[in-house]
Amino acid sequence: MTKIVKLSLLSAVTVSSMYGLDTGVGKLSGDLSVYGKSQKYTDTTRADEGYSLGSVSAKFVSEDVEGFKATISGITNVKLSEKNDADYDETKKVLLTELNLEYKNNLVTVIAGRQAVDLEWIRDYHTGVVAIANIDKLQVIGGWTKAWTADAYNDGSLANFQTIKDASSGSASSAYVLDATYSLNDMIKVNGYYMNASGLFSALGGKVEADVNNLTVVGKYAQSNEELSSNTDAKIYAFDGKYKIDKFTINGGYINVGEDGSGNLGGVASLDTLGDTINPLDSGEDAVGHKVVYGFEAKTAYIGASADLYGFEIKGIYGTTKYNLGTDITQNEINLSLSKNIVENLKANLLYVDISNDGFPNDYSYVTGQLVYSF
Repeated sequence: MTKIVKLSLLSAVTVSSMYGLDTGVGKLSGDLSVYGKSQKYTDTTRADEGYSLGSVSAKFVSEDVEGFKATISGITNVKLSEKNDADYDETKKVLLTELNLEYKNNLVTVIAGRQAVDLEWIRDYHTGVVAIANIDKLQVIGGWTKAWTADAYNDGSLANFQTIKDASSGSASSAYVLDATYSLNDMIKVNGYYMNASGLFSALGGKVEADVNNLTVVGKYAQSNEELSSNTDAKIYAFDGKYKIDKFTINGGYINVGEDGSGNLGGVASLDTLGDTINPLDSGEDAVGHKVVYGFEAKTAYIGASADLYGFEIKGIYGTTKYNLGTDITQNEINLSLSKNIVENLKANLLYVDISNDGFPNDYSYVTGQLVYSF
């Protein structure tokens, strides 16, 4: 699942609502898509990879009745082709992604069941409960989850929801989060949160966001307390800036994983077990799956730009990460993407990613293409 595609698909509720079919008892929306990916390695000992798939997803949201409404959604992915036998795992063909009941009034929203979640370290699809309360300038979010999946999108293999488990005993566990955001004024917001995944880790974090005219600056910090003795506690801080001029946007930032973060799971240890939002790159991994942006002593700097010209959405980002994998390594990643609405409801997406390493023979690149029809 590529990062850029995932970020866009998590907003699918908003996109689909632009079209949706009113059934009289609720709204039905969804999409039909075709996706392909081709990946090449400079290391000749590794075979190039590729696959294509067709996907259909649908979502039904009932009419509001006294503050209550229900949501059900699902997706099916079918392999169309693959370059090698193991390039695409078609074990799971159909997945129920959402099945929840929501209650909303002027002060609080509560959603119980399978749902899409987009918090700092809890993302993708979860089985749990989320409550959101808005009191004047304060927003408080409480969440609990017992199972999740990150493989529920139209660009790759599907996977069942995984039960959160205690790292030591392997028994079923769960995680909860308490998140609070206070708006100091129209320009500055301050956020803090506490997470606890029983038997895995607990974490504290926060962010400050300032929005002045066309400039947005965000600073983030998080640290974990690991349950497993083999994983030392992790620390990470990040800064991101974005400036918009008419149809053009430039952005850049810096991410630092503290030297304390180590152990079997990488620099951020268990922090990204249930999802993440800090990595700005489409991959952020090397060719053998190491999460370099979250790696040992990782320091990442990046700069990007985007534009909306003549109906084309054009984006580019360059990132360089210095990290330690027994020896110091520098990885560079370039992302270039292009999207366009061909006709009403039909959109084409292209993405090119190039990843090169100094000090580690795992250079590779990939190209993806997708056609999506939304209804």
